[in-house]
Amino acid sequence: DIDAGHAAGVVTIATCTGYESAGTLMTSAPDMLVPDLSRLPALLGPLTGGDGAYPVSTVGALILNSKGEMLLIRTHKWSHRWGIPGGKIKRGESCEAALVREILEETALTLQGIEFVMVQDCIEPVEFQRSAHFLLLNYIARCAEAEPQVVLNEEAQAFQWLPLAEALQMDLNIPTRILLDECLRKGLLGGVTKEVPKTPTPAGTSALSDPKPRLKTPHLMLPPDEIRISALRLTTHIGVPEAERAEAQVLVADVTLRIRRRFEAMNDDITATIDYAAVAARLQALAAERPRRLIETLAAEMAACVLEEFQAIGVTLELRKRILPDTDHVAVRLVRGE
Repeated sequence: DIDAGHAAGVVTIATCTGYESAGTLMTSAPDMLVPDLSRLPALLGPLTGGDGAYPVSTVGALILNSKGEMLLIRTHKWSHRWGIPGGKIKRGESCEAALVREILEETALTLQGIEFVMVQDCIEPVEFQRSAHFLLLNYIARCAEAEPQVVLNEEAQAFQWLPLAEALQMDLNIPTRILLDECLRKGLLGGVTKEVPKTPTPAGTSALSDPKPRLKTPHLMLPPDEIRISALRLTTHIGVPEAERAEAQVLVADVTLRIRRRFEAMNDDITATIDYAAVAARLQALAAERPRRLIETLAAEMAACVLEEFQAIGVTLELRKRILPDTDHVAVRLVRGE
């Protein structure tokens, strides 16, 4: 596709949400490389008119069974990460009615003990398959069936019932992790096997119109946690003139790794995070492997290495070289992944 775009003389944009890695995509030399489709409005302009002009209101529920286990589903829409089932609210439909309908359509489960938890203002989620702005109305509920039989529709690829400790170790999408954190903060996941009667909602109102709502302000999306390696020294042979490449030089790199798992969910386990010493050693070895003409080439190779060989979901890298007279250094900077 990129080659066809070059042949047609049009701008080519590659995205890292498909099957190919950033390093592989860069071999085709696209004009631009973006981590996901949510970056396109910033490059091409925002959507105007139609449904894209307004936020989309959705409902979703953290569903518990009689054992206190929670239902997680995996869907390609959220980069194959695990999350809760839910969907869009139809015109003329109350929030809870939409929730009951969506859960039945997506899982074949019926709900009881539905309780509103929070609303998330989800603007351009990096994990979602396309550019979007959602208002996520999140609930917690129990499945009415004593022995629930989950039947997924075409939107999801897998499901699991998991206790809280195991759920927190999963590759969760960001909104689901925020919802779990809020449920824990409010103590909603304690005593989950007990039957808790739900206070009826008066006709014509919803949980959002409660005069004393639990959530006073929207819960904003949090960026991924990061690990930063500053001023990493790399010995390499680099430069356009052959004489320059003949002499070893020291470049300096700042590397920021964005990780999928929140620090709180690592349980003080080094295997749950990225070994930054291993990253530093690997990048130093990569720089020393062979001569190169451009620092841009080395920077792209370093970013691809981090994304392919370690658990980073994204990387920001700045590579500096002392070469130009009357300057401290020349630097190249790139952002790859999410």
